[in-house]
Amino acid sequence: GHFKEAFPETAGNPYDFLIPQTSLGRWIKNQRMRRGMKLVELSRALIVNIYSVIRYESDRSKPSPAVRARLRRLFGDAPFQ
Repeated sequence: GHFKEAFPETAGNPYDFLIPQTSLGRWIKNQRMRRGMKLVELSRALIVNIYSVIRYESDRSKPSPAVRARLRRLFGDAPFQ
């Protein structure tokens, strides 16, 4: 498609261009968006409230170990600590 020609460095995934995976929060948001998940869907899957997800995605707070384990089950290993 045209996207890959315009942005070859993204390896074809538009989310890597739109939301570069430069932190844990950006990685969470990137993974959620790739799957077409709404914030509320991710908050339910992680068993936290929607405001917690917003804080994780904006790097204002870090998920607890229990939440990180749920993230791993959903999205695989995060490249960030």
